[in-house]
Amino acid sequence: MIIFIAWRDHCTIMHMKRKTTGIIVIGILTLLLIRQGYLHMAGRKEEKAWYVSELHYKCSVQIDSVIRPGRALLRVTGGDLNVDREWQLKPRLRIHRILHLALAKDSLYDMRIPTEAMVGDSVYINSDDDHLSVFRNGQLVLTVPLTSSLRASFF
Repeated sequence: MIIFIAWRDHCTIMHMKRKTTGIIVIGILTLLLIRQGYLHMAGRKEEKAWYVSELHYKCSVQIDSVIRPGRALLRVTGGDLNVDREWQLKPRLRIHRILHLALAKDSLYDMRIPTEAMVGDSVYINSDDDHLSVFRNGQLVLTVPLTSSLRASFF
């Protein structure tokens, strides 16, 4: 009888050790997954910032028409918006398979813009400083990071 009780106590202790070890392993794996997700998101932000800085856009455009809130067709009024430069950078992307800032459509450019922007507003794009400024009647309406205007492919 004493052997049975000792064996039962031994089994209970072993079961508790296994359970505790299992919980610790699951906790460590969860923390590693969270860290990996954080590093991936940080890498995505860094790659977007690098992509925008490598475009070297400094130009003024005018909103010709709004396709839907947050997206418009733009006409270049000063400077150069060279979409060929974007295609040259795409092979060097590692996290995003493809990023677009502007897509050429005839003499206009399809681009994401702040939802506050309206038809006729002027937009100044400076990729070296990562900003997009919207002007209405010569007055600054808002400035946002140019990286927020990037369109990314998830597949």
